[in-house]
Amino acid sequence: MYSRRGRLAFRAAVLGSALLLTVVACGGGGGGSGDPNGAATLTYLTHFNQVPGSAIEKKVVNAFEKAHPKVKVRIMALQSGTEFTKFQTLASAGSPPDVYLADSSIMSALLSHKVLAPVDYKAVGVRDKNALESQYISGVFDGYTVDGMTYGLPEEYSNYGSWVNVKAFKDAGLDVPTTWDQVCQDGSKLLRKKNGKVVQEEVALPTNLSVSQVYFLDAVAREFGSPLFNASGTKSNLTSKATVNAFTMLQNLVYKCNAAVPSLNSSTQGADRLVFGSGQAAMMFTGGAWYLGSLKQQYKAVAPPISAAYPYPTTGGAEPASESYGYAWVVPKAGKNQTLAWKLAKALADAGNEDFTQMGLFDGRKSVGSSKAATSQPFWTSVWQPALAHSSYAVSLANGSQIDDIIGNAFDDIILHHGNVKSALQNADKQVQPLLNQGG
Repeated sequence: MYSRRGRLAFRAAVLGSALLLTVVACGGGGGGSGDPNGAATLTYLTHFNQVPGSAIEKKVVNAFEKAHPKVKVRIMALQSGTEFTKFQTLASAGSPPDVYLADSSIMSALLSHKVLAPVDYKAVGVRDKNALESQYISGVFDGYTVDGMTYGLPEEYSNYGSWVNVKAFKDAGLDVPTTWDQVCQDGSKLLRKKNGKVVQEEVALPTNLSVSQVYFLDAVAREFGSPLFNASGTKSNLTSKATVNAFTMLQNLVYKCNAAVPSLNSSTQGADRLVFGSGQAAMMFTGGAWYLGSLKQQYKAVAPPISAAYPYPTTGGAEPASESYGYAWVVPKAGKNQTLAWKLAKALADAGNEDFTQMGLFDGRKSVGSSKAATSQPFWTSVWQPALAHSSYAVSLANGSQIDDIIGNAFDDIILHHGNVKSALQNADKQVQPLLNQGG
């Protein structure tokens, strides 16, 4: 497997999307399907800007152009996290990309402004919606379906879990903890200092990276009794007992249990993964199956069998929770060549086995999940696949980017500055209320 690309380092900004996305819905190429056998140029917007992802996509595009001699595909490969801004810029100019690899977290904004064309089932080689979804494990399309209509062809279906330095626990005479109480109890036993400086902590908590924080926090809040938001995204649970208790527990890991020392993270985004990879933390919670590639390529000293994947610790006998996220190929309805665009999306999707083999990215298809490449990977059958089978997408929020930042800032205050949990969450809730989804 390959190092997980850093595309979750930033959730694409949705500020100003109402104006620009309206342009996509109303302007551009008029929404015609074009001539699938005629001359055309397709623009493909992606975040695969380095190998092996870029090489895989280039190979697919070359084969697609060979199969469609009159068609040229222009790949726009951007830095991860900048592609939605580019999408809006192109849309405002009346020329949205023909195919766009979209983050599930911004689908609510795209769908609420009705800028996407539904999947052309014939173009992607299936009879209907049921025939398409039957190829995938349950839940994969939930983030791309509205009112029974499907708007995306999945490229990745993933979630987070615990990555654990098993050797660190064993050296301390401890078993890997399965509950948050055990994590607390083990904190001081795994704390290591050298010349007065902390060189090892039990837990690297996520700070300074709002989207990863929210995926993690929502799962923990679910374990404590309720998610951060209701299913329609119209109600906040930030001040609920479950959320307060979840955030209090995490704060206690720092200030009562000696389990986490956030200063090790400094201000680097995604530093919990770096701290774990460097051997300075015995646990971290924002890695998926793809993090195995990072361990093998960048952090070989703590790669398996030193490290292993586990479900999140639990509380009060609750089942381990996890939250899904992903990416899907979508086609703007203002595009001129929608049939060709969906055929290109299908060609890209057909590289799913190679994506898994080289990058550890699972597209949700049963055939990929049961392939030798998958079943031979450590923890896939025992941890990741069972977790995905019971996972669910984060609530789709039209203003998700702003809401993530608000919650992330509250978490940073609680963890980094020992802020009052109830006050921080009440303040966050006041900021979130005007940004919630309307209706429903």
